[in-house]
Amino acid sequence: MNLRTVCLGKFLSVTPLKSLPDSFAVEFTAMDCWNCDPPSNSCLRLARGLIPISLTSFLETHFSLSTVCSIFDTPLHDFHFDLYVQIWLCCSVFFHHWESAQGITNKMKSSTIGPSPTSHPSSQISPAISTPSLATASLDSWVFGFPLI
Repeated sequence: MNLRTVCLGKFLSVTPLKSLPDSFAVEFTAMDCWNCDPPSNSCLRLARGLIPISLTSFLETHFSLSTVCSIFDTPLHDFHFDLYVQIWLCCSVFFHHWESAQGITNKMKSSTIGPSPTSHPSSQISPAISTPSLATASLDSWVFGFPLI
């Protein structure tokens, strides 16, 4: 389930400070922070782990700040973990494979001068350990999808 749906369900299941209006769910889902195509500024803040002021202001009219924060705590953590697994971890793995395919070693990366293009021509890389360059990977090879909401 997505972050918006999980949080809405949690807000609807806790006791509010005052009775929720019938329009609560519609107003909650219409908040700008859920607008991710293209992402709004408040959506980008939420993706960074910051609860936008427009959302907290809206929610504080119905719930205490501690309730708002406790409701967002676990779903926001899970959301960021999903982002890490689906995007950053994959990019890191692909990048390390690309580095290996280019013959870039940890020693070269830690050099203060940097790798020399003549010090490791591609002909010196063993074909047995070489992997295809990501630069030549077809678009079908890239599987990136990160549903923000």
